[in-house]
This record gives sequence, C-alpha cells and structure tokens, in this order.
Amino acid sequence: MNTQEKLPSVFKLISDSWSDFFSHFKYVVLSLPAILAALIIFLLQNISQLSQGLWFFIFIVLFLVLYIYGIATLLYGTIHASASIQESYTQAFTKFFPLVWVTFLATFLVFFGYIILLVPALIFGVWYAFSQYVLFEENIGGTLALMKSKEYVKGKWWATFGRILVFGILLGIVIGVSGFLSKISQSLTISILISILVNALVLPFSFIFTYKLFRALKKIKGGDVQFTVTTGRKARYIVGAILGIFAPIIFTFVLLAILGLGQ
Repeated sequence: MNTQEKLPSVFKLISDSWSDFFSHFKYVVLSLPAILAALIIFLLQNISQLSQGLWFFIFIVLFLVLYIYGIATLLYGTIHASASIQESYTQAFTKFFPLVWVTFLATFLVFFGYIILLVPALIFGVWYAFSQYVLFEENIGGTLALMKSKEYVKGKWWATFGRILVFGILLGIVIGVSGFLSKISQSLTISILISILVNALVLPFSFIFTYKLFRALKKIKGGDVQFTVTTGRKARYIVGAILGIFAPIIFTFVLLAILGLGQ
C-alpha cells in the first residue's frame, strides 16, 4: 500500500476512458437497456397520453427494470473487459437483485446524510460511489460492498471528490448542449435521436471513467482491502438506509415547522 501515491489526473482518466470506449463497440450495445429506459422517460415527458393512469404505471415499472438491468450489463461489461456481449447480458441477470439492494442502501444512506446536513450527504456520496463496482468485481454482498467502497476512498476523499466533480461538470455541459439542441429542433423525431445518441455516448463513458478511478484507488490500497466486519457495523448501514427513506418526509415537516414559526 502506498497512500502517498497520487491518483491519475481527471484528464488522464478521461483520455484512458475515451481510448477504451472507442476500442470496444460492445459498450454501446451493452447500454441499450439503459438507453431504452431513458427513452421511456423522454416519451413520458413529451407525450401526455402516456403519463396518465395505467400506462404511466406500466412505463415506470418498465423504466426501472430496464434501467437497473442496463446498469448491470454495463457494470459487468466494463469490469470484465474480455467478456462477450452475450456473457455480459446473461451475467447481468444474476446480479440484478444484488444491484438493487446495494443501490437501495447507497441511495438512502445519502438521503440520511441530508437529514443531518448537506456536507454529510456529499461525504457519503463519495464514500459509496464505487459500491456497485465492488459488488461486481469482488462478488460480495451489498453492505460489505458499501464498507469496502468507503475503505478504498479513505485517505483520498478530496482527490476522489475533485475528479468526480470535474467529470460531472463536463458531462453536465454535454448534456446541457444536447438538451438545448433538442429544444430548438422542434421535432420529436430529432429530439429522440439526440437523446439516443447522447445516452449511447455518456452512459458507457461515465461507467468506464468511474471504473478506472475505482481501479486507481484500489491500486493505491495495494489491492483487495481487508478489515473487520461485525454484525453491528452491518446493521448500522441498514438502519441508516431505512432512516434515509424517511429523510424527505422529515425534511418536509421540519421545513413546514420552520416556516410556521416564522409567520
């Protein structure tokens, strides 16, 4: 382990990710379920008949299934670079529910951070940013994947946060420009094509970038980190996620109480 070793710069990570992306066409194919999921949301936003009643429920369920499966195929294909497209799609099924579990835990732990303050939410978000990659690469359970993600980030939080932030800003610019072009086109067909193209580029590219950042952190730690796991520690993660479920409700009540006192 060499904790003094620096992470590659964000532009080095982007350059390496770019090379990988264009050397493997499979990343575009693997992102198809997630692209279809994004297309469903686009249609719900632009076709009013689909955003009502039973159709809305059906499309939301379809979106969730496709999106999670799309993430699973991209994760497997990114981590196992030599895997075929067929293998990636097949293995993604076996990781579907573990991925749902670890995503649930990570998401609501961040919400729990919002109960406290914005800063803890940011800290949690960076700690657990690689939990899905740990799940797929090391084939472990959800709570353990969260713990390991945190261990890999430990000592490199600011460096990790900075690279994620810069990359996120650059992606935001690309998505913002595509959204602007979609609006000025005034054509649903062109807007759909722009949405498909952007998602086909952004989704796999962002997964490759994040995985390279994860591998760089893992290398600095000397490989697979080892630490003590107790039942109590695992329970704290689950309790934190459960509290996070109620974070929006608690926040709303607190906000209303503050507004009421101010009147």
